[in-house]
Amino acid sequence: MKGVIDTCFLVDWVDYRRRDILKLIFDEVILLSEIEKEISDQKARKIIRNWMDERFMKFIRPSQRDINEAIELTTNSYLSTLIGEIHYADALIIAHAKNTGIKNIISENHAVLHLPEHHPLYMDVVVLTAGDIILHAAKMGYINVRSEDDFANILGEYQKETKRKYSTHFVQKLIKELKV
Repeated sequence: MKGVIDTCFLVDWVDYRRRDILKLIFDEVILLSEIEKEISDQKARKIIRNWMDERFMKFIRPSQRDINEAIELTTNSYLSTLIGEIHYADALIIAHAKNTGIKNIISENHAVLHLPEHHPLYMDVVVLTAGDIILHAAKMGYINVRSEDDFANILGEYQKETKRKYSTHFVQKLIKELKV
């Protein structure tokens, strides 16, 4: 499975001690040049270099088609109350995923999360948060989870290590999907 990764996710994920589960879920993660430019954290840059050396992460420059679509998507997002403002770099990720047939976007951005629900051109795109990836890893047995409490503790561990806060509603949704 391939995924296109965004800045927010990547910067949080590098602080998670179980970050290598990403390599169990995905065969390849795409890092667009615009995203790479946004990352100043040295720990994140080191992990990016390691993942590129391992050929797990691939650096790609967006196509002109991606750029044009991202500009249009960014402009139109300002007019939508359902989706919210989508920044240019996030729009590039979305456009690149759609235009290359990569179905998975790895993101924590709220506007990106809601786009497939409200925009017919992006209905086939799947946006995965860290919570979704941890859930997937638990379902596949990559993380040992014997109960809902175990899973909630693992999500709590992620939130503590990355300072990412999930709503109670989102955590309960993930626990319900787990079906231990």
